[in-house]
Amino acid sequence: MKKHFFIILSAFVVALSATAQSVVTKENPNLKISMTDNLNFVADGKTVTYVTFYETCPNTSYSAFQIEANLPKGIEVNKVISGRKEVDDVTLNATRFEGLGHTISVGMPEDGYLKMACIDTKANDKFYNDDISGNIVPDLLVIGLIAKETAEIGDFTITLKNVKFIYQNADADLPVGQITAKATVSAAAGIENITTDATAAEYYTVDGKKLQQAQKGLNIVRMSDGSAKTVVRQ
Repeated sequence: MKKHFFIILSAFVVALSATAQSVVTKENPNLKISMTDNLNFVADGKTVTYVTFYETCPNTSYSAFQIEANLPKGIEVNKVISGRKEVDDVTLNATRFEGLGHTISVGMPEDGYLKMACIDTKANDKFYNDDISGNIVPDLLVIGLIAKETAEIGDFTITLKNVKFIYQNADADLPVGQITAKATVSAAAGIENITTDATAAEYYTVDGKKLQQAQKGLNIVRMSDGSAKTVVRQ
């Protein structure tokens, strides 16, 4: 995962360097970035917690982005099977990226530090911020994370860092202010004693598209307490 991420990121940096003299990077108060808050992890090495990242900036079209985040120690990216390969459990929102040639690369150069970079491998096209009817779509991507059995237990604050959204000409916008979310990591041994009144809050397809309600087949359901599960509807 580290090697693949840094190959993608290196290509991204080279592309930006070609226009380095004219690049303008600035804070944009209209660029709003957030993520799923009040996350719950179970330190058993198998329970997946799905995290959604959101971005809105009206009347603005970006081409690429990078997001970094500090995570509790022992949190890592979940793996899923795609064809005959094991890949990172991360999906760009289909409404915003479908058919545009973008790829999302994930790396964890050190324990507790997540890096994500999204670029277009074809022609540096923009990605959409709305649906076909013109409605703003804030959902950017969904990533599955798991807590290893050795993960730190307790309450934590996740802070996003080095967040940058890039235009076609390599200019970039930065969000204003600090972006944080709360996370709790619980020991696996006590999970059977936990009771919850959590209800289904959001539904997603397996490729990250948000749904109004569960559809026939496999759905990802994010609960009101920040946890997530997969549900098959007949």
